[in-house]
Amino acid sequence: MDPKQPVVLQILESLKDSYMSNDFKTCQQLLGQLKVGLIHSHFRSSDTNWLLLFLQDTVDQKAS
Repeated sequence: MDPKQPVVLQILESLKDSYMSNDFKTCQQLLGQLKVGLIHSHFRSSDTNWLLLFLQDTVDQKAS
């Protein structure tokens, strides 16, 4: 991870890598971190809420 990138972008990059590796347990942990990161950032909007719900549903389906 690039320390110059905002934390949210670092988490998204890790989430993408974990998803591509079929590591859904890590995806679920990263989604939790992403939610917290978005709460404390300027990225929070109705669009990000929708995206988080979509990502959580997708990861949950893959994990089961």
